[in-house]
Amino acid sequence: MKAGKHVYCEKPVGITPASIGELIKAVRASGKVFVTGQQNRSNRRLAATIRHIRDGLIGKVVMIKAQRHANDDLNHDGPSADWLFDANRSGDVIVEMSVHNLDVCNWVMGEYPERAAGFGGALVWNNQPPGRTNMDGYTLSYEYPGGAKLSYTQVFFHPRGMPGSGQFCHV
Repeated sequence: MKAGKHVYCEKPVGITPASIGELIKAVRASGKVFVTGQQNRSNRRLAATIRHIRDGLIGKVVMIKAQRHANDDLNHDGPSADWLFDANRSGDVIVEMSVHNLDVCNWVMGEYPERAAGFGGALVWNNQPPGRTNMDGYTLSYEYPGGAKLSYTQVFFHPRGMPGSGQFCHV
C-alpha cells in the first residue's frame, strides 16, 4: 500500500487486535483497496448453496453445527512447527484453520456473532511438541444478532472411521 498498490491478502491479516488495528490505520491512510481472502469464498457450488439458504429456501436459520476434526495432531517436526505450535506467533489453530470454517458459518448468516463462549486446550497433545501453547481441541458457542446459534468444535484426536469425521457445516 505504501507503494501505491491495491492489496489482496490471504488470511490471517493479523493475530492480535493491536496488529489488526495497525493494518486498518495503514489501509485508511493509503486510500487503496485492501481485500482479505478466504479460500471458501471462491467455491461456486458453496456460494450457490449459501445464496439459496439466504434466500430462505430452507426457512429461517436457527442453528448451525460445524466441525473441523482430524484423527492426528499437526506435524510436530514439519517446516511450520517452529511457529505453528506457539499461539503467540500463529494465533492458534482458530486463526490458522478454523477461520475458514467459521467464515462459512458467518457467510451463511450474513452477519457476525454478537456473543461467544468456549473452552479447550492441549487436551491430548500436552506439551507435544515441547513448549506447545496452542490447543488440540476446543468447542465454541456463538449467538448471532437474530438469535441463531452456532456450535463449533475442532479437535486433533477424532477416532478414524467414525461417522461425521472431518469437516462439515450443518445448517
